[in-house]
Amino acid sequence: MRQQKKYITFVSIYTLVFLIWILAVPSHTSSKEFGILFFFNVAAIISFLGLLRAIYVSKRPTKIFWLLILCTCISGFIMEIVLFLKALSIYKQEVFFYDAVPFFLLQYALLFIAFSYEIIHKQPVTTFLQFLFDSVFIIIMTIYLMFSVILDLETINELSLNMGMITFYFMAQSLVVYAVISLCRSEQRYTVTRKTLIGAFLITLVYEYVYLYQKVRGVYLSPELTYFVHTTSLLLIGLSSLLYKQKDKALQINNQKYNRFNYARFFLPYISILVILFFMLSNAVKGKDLFIGLAIPLTLLFFRQMLMWKENKQLLYTYQSLNEQLEIKVKEGIQALSKSEQQYKSLFEEHPDAVFSLDMDGNFQHANWACTNLFESYYNEFIGHSFLHFIVDEDRFEAQTALHIAKEGLPQAFEVRTHTKMGIYHHLHITLIPTTVEEKIIGMFGIARDVTELKIKQQQVEHMAFHDALTGLPNRRKFEEELLVALQDAHKRDTTVSVLFLDLDRFKKINDRLGHDVGDLLLIEVANRLQSCLRPKDVVARQGGDEFTIFLPDTFSKQGTSLIANRLLQELNKPISIKEYELTITPSIGIAVYPFDGTNATELMKHADMAMYRAKAAGKNKFIFFSKEMSIVEHEAHFLESELIKALEHNEFYLQYQPQVNTKSKETIGFEALIRWKHPKLGIVSPAQFIPIAEETGFIIRLGEWVLRTACKQAKEWHQNGFSHLKVGVNLSPAQFNHEDLISTISQVLKETQLPPEALDLEITESIAINKEQTVIKKLEQMHQLGVKISIDDFGTGYSSLSYLTKYPIHTLKIAREFIKEIENNPLEEAITSSIITLAKNLQLTVIAEGVETTEQWSFLGDKQCDQIQGFLISKPVYAEEVWRLLQKEIQIQKI
Repeated sequence: MRQQKKYITFVSIYTLVFLIWILAVPSHTSSKEFGILFFFNVAAIISFLGLLRAIYVSKRPTKIFWLLILCTCISGFIMEIVLFLKALSIYKQEVFFYDAVPFFLLQYALLFIAFSYEIIHKQPVTTFLQFLFDSVFIIIMTIYLMFSVILDLETINELSLNMGMITFYFMAQSLVVYAVISLCRSEQRYTVTRKTLIGAFLITLVYEYVYLYQKVRGVYLSPELTYFVHTTSLLLIGLSSLLYKQKDKALQINNQKYNRFNYARFFLPYISILVILFFMLSNAVKGKDLFIGLAIPLTLLFFRQMLMWKENKQLLYTYQSLNEQLEIKVKEGIQALSKSEQQYKSLFEEHPDAVFSLDMDGNFQHANWACTNLFESYYNEFIGHSFLHFIVDEDRFEAQTALHIAKEGLPQAFEVRTHTKMGIYHHLHITLIPTTVEEKIIGMFGIARDVTELKIKQQQVEHMAFHDALTGLPNRRKFEEELLVALQDAHKRDTTVSVLFLDLDRFKKINDRLGHDVGDLLLIEVANRLQSCLRPKDVVARQGGDEFTIFLPDTFSKQGTSLIANRLLQELNKPISIKEYELTITPSIGIAVYPFDGTNATELMKHADMAMYRAKAAGKNKFIFFSKEMSIVEHEAHFLESELIKALEHNEFYLQYQPQVNTKSKETIGFEALIRWKHPKLGIVSPAQFIPIAEETGFIIRLGEWVLRTACKQAKEWHQNGFSHLKVGVNLSPAQFNHEDLISTISQVLKETQLPPEALDLEITESIAINKEQTVIKKLEQMHQLGVKISIDDFGTGYSSLSYLTKYPIHTLKIAREFIKEIENNPLEEAITSSIITLAKNLQLTVIAEGVETTEQWSFLGDKQCDQIQGFLISKPVYAEEVWRLLQKEIQIQKI
């Protein structure tokens, strides 16, 4: 709309400026003539651009209509240029001139095609035929007007050469105006575009009539006025195209079944008859031509009335048919309305949810049975009572806010609680929808769904999501959330928070030995005891497995935390009766204190976990506070982890060998290969430091393969130098043993080094032997088929079950150093060592004692028939180069 006003304003100002130029500047001057031509040409360009825009934005058939209009304007513009070039002055131009005939013919042929095309595509064919029929009356009226009013007999004789052209021109121009008016009247309303188009053609028609009338009577109108009228007409055509909008369909005829009554078309024939009669009575023209002219329109009028009678008859039939259809539709509508009312009543009354209506004050007006059952449990009568009376006090503000917003016209959905006489809460999900009549809100329509069961289930789900299913304690996620709140509170109040990380010692053994059901009952009892030792504001959670976390707000000092930690130790050290078992369990506890050991939950739990592992390493069943030294150790572990791979690539690993000696002959029968690491900056790194890291990261597989290959190469050198009786012992970690490529790796190494399989002694721990019995048997048998020897390392320190000794293809038992070092002072250790040797002998296994450091230990083992020994008494682990010195020394002793 704003854009349309801009276009109209521009055209108005342009026309006004042109008119001022004509009136202000003196006539017959070159400057005035140049200005008039300039205004005319610019108007033509503006009109052409507007028509091109209309062609671009419109769709067929409207696009073709605007294209034909554009061609018409171009033809008119060229005609003006040709006439000017003939005269070389606007003051010497003739409006009705022979040279203009081709342009007149082209213009009005294009206009006839444009409007005919528009009518055919926008209206039924009968409408187009009526238009052609009515055009006859336009032609007759134009002829009578020309010869009765405009021209006289003298003028006719003088202008006989131009009469055909002049008459055709006025007939064509009149038909164009009538066509534009007819198209507009066929629509529901006159559009701005159509009005502008009517004005463009109408002012030209009126001006040409006036021009001809004045010329016939010897009065010549100024050519300046002619250019002004033609310029205005062009601008109006361009304006009509600029005002055209595709979305408004301004040029498209509304194809409705019933259009407005076309008064122009209806009264046109009668007007033409009256005009002719008027001329007859006034004797403006005499002769039989007038009567012939009158007879023709009367005949046409008769046929037209016949057609209208037929059309009216058809309309009457159509009206009766439509009336019958309307009556049927009304009956169907009444039935549908009745059915709709029944459906609405059924939906309202039988809806399982509480359905009700409220007035603007929030009072109940209507309610279904479900609403009655819900609210009458509290009030015997609730219709007329306020909706807010049924809402619990804590939720009343929310309900009041929702009512207020709903009164403003916005639907609301909210949850509140109502209660019964028994004091039981109902959780309701309520939807309020404003009721509008004639754009005025008169109340609210509401639906209340009882979601109490859903709320209970949600609470159960939330509890399961944040609590441990076995013990009922908060889980790790809940613990961290509550710890975060406690830390924020401690930060505001400048207090401390102690975080405890607790792990049960030996729980895995109890769980494996007695079963998971006993283990679960033990965890439940531990959880109960932990809760009994804590204050109400303390929080204990189960992290998973046998790990628990606790945080203690407001401990203020380490002494307060220590008191609670001691209480936990004392309570958990008490015997626990589970089924027929009486169990003893001990905890290891690590403690980190906010803000000294960390400022966030993750950091505090990490440091408490590190302190807990330090407590385990320090003997278990105790608590230890975190210290910065522990963090340094942790960083060292991470550093070693990153350095392990580099160490293998840079040849930083090497092997040392500890000799194994026959107890009676004192002859060296082999060596155990031991891995060592010399870091370029750290120096010698203990295997106790890097082996666990290698096992944890999986690097032990590559490292173990390197140890196996290096040891076998070394043993092959011994054999090649005359010590073919020597064997080499290599330890296998659990990760190595369980690796799927172990057998193929051993086979490949033996093949590469060409070491006899019987010279390789593979040492496994009892923990390997006891797990996954069938898998272990299969793998040990595959190793046995290769020909290698198999030893059980540190026998006696692991599991008490000895059944695997009879099932596995084992060759040697190695007695752990823990038993050997106490045989001189502890009769119990002495008895255990003797029993192991006896067991091995009875099973026809070789037995070797580790950690022999004194002659007394050697003597005792010899007396008990122990086959082999190794330890510092013989030699500490030595480099590969020193092995030759030991062997040479042994040869010299034997020669002596």
